[in-house]
This record gives sequence, C-alpha cells and structure tokens, in this order.
Amino acid sequence: MYYGCVRKFLHFAVYALLGLLAVRAFSMHRRARPSVGPMLIALLISFAVAITDEYIQSLDPSRSGTLYDVMIDMAGAIVAVMTMWLISSRLDGTGMIMGGERQ
Repeated sequence: MYYGCVRKFLHFAVYALLGLLAVRAFSMHRRARPSVGPMLIALLISFAVAITDEYIQSLDPSRSGTLYDVMIDMAGAIVAVMTMWLISSRLDGTGMIMGGERQ
C-alpha cells in the first residue's frame, strides 16, 4: 500500500514539474503572467507524454498502462500550471506583489 501511494505521488510530482517547465519553455516573457497559449501547450504536451508513457507500459507484460495513471499525471500538470498562473497573476511584472510588497 505504501509503495503504491509513493508511486502515485511521484506520477503527480513529475508531471507537475513537466507542466511547469513546459509553460516556462513556451512563455515569451519570463516574468509576466503566462498567457493561455503556453499553458494549453504545456497541458497538451503533458497529456501526450502521459498517454505515450502508459501505452509503452502496456506493451511490457510485467507492467500495465492505465487511464487512472494518465488522470493522476494530468492532475499534477493542471495543479502546477494553475498554481503558476495564480501566483503570477499576483505579480506586477517586476517581481513585486501588487501593492508594492516584495515577494
């Protein structure tokens, strides 16, 4: 049971990292709030990688590829991308929180 929980958390965490890195890679301005385009591209890349990963796992007789794992992977990517968007929406483009406080 413990091993399974750790593996599912790692699925979530790795795809969260993938989502963050993909948004950064496709954002034109690093300090500004990312637009919808880079966020959607990041989520599409995360989805494509998750589907591909599960398909490859299904080809190995000792492993199984499941839709449940794809959902966990995408949950990680979505939470990370939305968290990045929410945090960046509070910044004014200079690294300052709206209202003049330093982050």
